Amino acid sequence: MDKWTELKDWTNKEYESLKKEYEDGFAPDDDLEISEDEMVGIIKGLQMVLNKMRQMETQRNLNNEFKQCTGTEAYYNGFANMIKFTDGIKIMADKFQAYWLIDVVGSYQYKVKGIPFQIWTIKSTGTKAVVEMIEDTGKPVLVKQKIPFTDFPEGILKMYCIDGILLLPSEY
Repeated sequence: MDKWTELKDWTNKEYESLKKEYEDGFAPDDDLEISEDEMVGIIKGLQMVLNKMRQMETQRNLNNEFKQCTGTEAYYNGFANMIKFTDGIKIMADKFQAYWLIDVVGSYQYKVKGIPFQIWTIKSTGTKAVVEMIEDTGKPVLVKQKIPFTDFPEGILKMYCIDGILLLPSEY
């Protein structure tokens, strides 16, 4: 049993136990005065938090859709010739209608041009997304742009920008 199922089961058992105590007329603690409606609200709030945590942990890895991209035969010019990109990035942009994502990365190159190896990620949930750039794994976020509306598929996509060339990790 995974930790989420275990926590959900425990939460439901605790709720049923408290509910039974209230129905029997006994408060679980003399100092604790809480109504059944308040308890239901607390439980629902906990379940919402757990669901959000599970969603964040299990977001789809969009890079899995491009594992066949292991090299490039051509380089394409991106945003204002500030960036070039590979066949894999072109395939991704065509599939997801996301040439705008290449433009986002390109538009920040003037700000991060001294960083030869950049890790870019887009995390998309529902109709919102966040694009972030770090210099290396475990390093702080140097660029963060919220995308208030997008039709980009839900999940996480990682890209590298190495010396001004944007590529997928499988092409590295």
